[in-house]
Amino acid sequence: QVLALTATATPQDMERIEKSLRMTDTIRCVFPIRRKNIRMLIKKIEVRGRGNVTNRLRHARLVAVEQAIMAYRKKGATIVYCPTVGDVRRTAKWLRGRGYPARKYHGKMRAKSREKAQRVFIEKKRPIIVATSAFGLGIDRPDVRLVIQAGLPLGMDSYVQEIGRAGRDGKKAHAALLCAPQDAAVCKRIIKRSGGKKTVRRGRKSLDALQKAIRSERCRWQSIEGYFGQHKGKKCGKCTKCR
Repeated sequence: QVLALTATATPQDMERIEKSLRMTDTIRCVFPIRRKNIRMLIKKIEVRGRGNVTNRLRHARLVAVEQAIMAYRKKGATIVYCPTVGDVRRTAKWLRGRGYPARKYHGKMRAKSREKAQRVFIEKKRPIIVATSAFGLGIDRPDVRLVIQAGLPLGMDSYVQEIGRAGRDGKKAHAALLCAPQDAAVCKRIIKRSGGKKTVRRGRKSLDALQKAIRSERCRWQSIEGYFGQHKGKKCGKCTKCR
């Protein structure tokens, strides 16, 4: 019997699933999580002063999203991940107003609208989809050249899962994280509502690991490998920390 899990599955995940399935002859195939073709970038969004901080922060992030698109959207598809439905709507509207062919995708849309957005994303040459984190599950487009995270993901697991949708064809791709100090509070509120104590505890641990990796001077891939219990390779020389 072969037990196949995602790249973000931890050793504890594998042991727990094996035990629940009562597998005694399981073969573990653990593939390296590092993706050498993905260039990981970080831009910290900050605004000064106290007046109207929320709106000014939103505007600064929208500008940063457009800057990332202008810099790295050459060919293939682009995914812009946002933490909330409201952020998805605002970002898609902003990009369309700037002349970009952006479509939105979130769970509150009608099924037909979601299906149409997925179809456009798969069929068009250079689509831009603005979506919540659920987008991408079951959608395998190999030429996603750019993934923008317009807000802090819920944790290291979410971060790796989202950037992992870039460059599945093995060619060069970019992953740009645009985060602000206020993002952590939003993530903590979402995690707190996510389920029972174990789920919340694991979510907080994953979020703490991501924040630590962002603050660290270590190569981003080394931080990811350490979190998932894999051998830490050499510095990639391409992420924000290395460069």
